[in-house]
Amino acid sequence: IHSFWFSHDAFTTNRQLVSDVCDRILEAGLQITWRCTTRIDCISEELILKMQRSGMTSIELGIETGSAKMQKLTNKRLNLEKSQQMIRFLLQQNIRVGLFFMYGFPEENEQDACIEYLRNQVALVRPKIIVCLGRIAAKRLIDPEYRITRQHGQWVQKNGIWMTAIYHPSALLRDMSKRPETFEDL
Repeated sequence: IHSFWFSHDAFTTNRQLVSDVCDRILEAGLQITWRCTTRIDCISEELILKMQRSGMTSIELGIETGSAKMQKLTNKRLNLEKSQQMIRFLLQQNIRVGLFFMYGFPEENEQDACIEYLRNQVALVRPKIIVCLGRIAAKRLIDPEYRITRQHGQWVQKNGIWMTAIYHPSALLRDMSKRPETFEDL
């Protein structure tokens, strides 16, 4: 094994555990690379540097929404300015960054306020691909006329970024028959 992924949506919640894992990788002299998924408010510059020394090359972060109001309503309460500072730090360390955003909350009527934050993040991170979860995200990011039932899983290039959309997780919970085609899309 030369590479692995800690697939947990809040891997760094227990910072001491992550630090101990990094110490063991370093002590064993393992020549590996790894990546993880976590919340942006569960990392620090110090922890990131240690994770990088132990082989971390990529991190996926849940931002969820670029709206301060929606951050509060969804109980995330992330400081969006601090989030941007951390993303800049990660990129300066040559760590690949993936970001997760959700659109279409029932209370959400301010997509226009969120879209600018998302566009700033896209400009900062310069992703190679974007996978939209659901119709609303696809209509905002890919094409206002996007039809998820006909176009899901089809890749298009927009502004140098490959984009596609899959059914939103809530649609998969409501209609289990959509699961096989969604997994095939990925």
